[in-house]
Amino acid sequence: MILIASKQDPAGMNIVKEVRKYSSIPVRIVDEDIIYADVSDIKTGYIIFASRHESKDSTPTLSVHATGNFSEAKFGGVKRELSVAYASKMKTALKFLKRGVKNSKKYYRVSMEATHHGPLVQVPHFFIETGPTEEQWNDPTAIKIITYAIIQTVNSTKTYPVAIGIGDGHFATKMTKYILETEYAIGHICPKFNVKYLDDDMLNQMIDRNESKAVLAVVDKELNKSQKEYISQHIKSVFI
Repeated sequence: MILIASKQDPAGMNIVKEVRKYSSIPVRIVDEDIIYADVSDIKTGYIIFASRHESKDSTPTLSVHATGNFSEAKFGGVKRELSVAYASKMKTALKFLKRGVKNSKKYYRVSMEATHHGPLVQVPHFFIETGPTEEQWNDPTAIKIITYAIIQTVNSTKTYPVAIGIGDGHFATKMTKYILETEYAIGHICPKFNVKYLDDDMLNQMIDRNESKAVLAVVDKELNKSQKEYISQHIKSVFI
């Protein structure tokens, strides 16, 4: 595996610095913004991207997510292309982020985010982030929690059956709860505002582009009847 961060990203660089204190995990530092990083030379293993989180939502957040675009590629990646998600590692990281926050004296929302932005990655991967402001990017507590989660996740050999998530918001509250409370790991999440872009190709990418093929769709019950029927025709579905 390899841990990747960008010189342009204070959170990512802070995380790398902290990880190096406790682990010999291989690290790559890129010059460009991390969402535009060229990782096409990495053909084996998996990638963890350490990054800042930015959002109009001011809630202090520690998050994980996979990359890809359900429509236009406005922030890196390729139009209508999803990367290969590492669902089991994201679930493991979420659990350790949750534990780290619980043991700290600070409030952070721990969230699985919907699939978004680049780069396009052809090996299993995930982003792990702190944000949304400079305060969180430079918060020693957040950096230590993420470092702990990264090291524990790299050392873990646990695997889980893979699901996909459809519906919910960008900060996928329902999906995060499902991941933490069930045996399943979720790779890609298509949020409610992107469901209109789901067709056979995109749905098949969600199912196939994980460390193993997804066996379940976790579907927001707020989707309309036709959307639910379309999804359940392609893959076994549960509605939450």
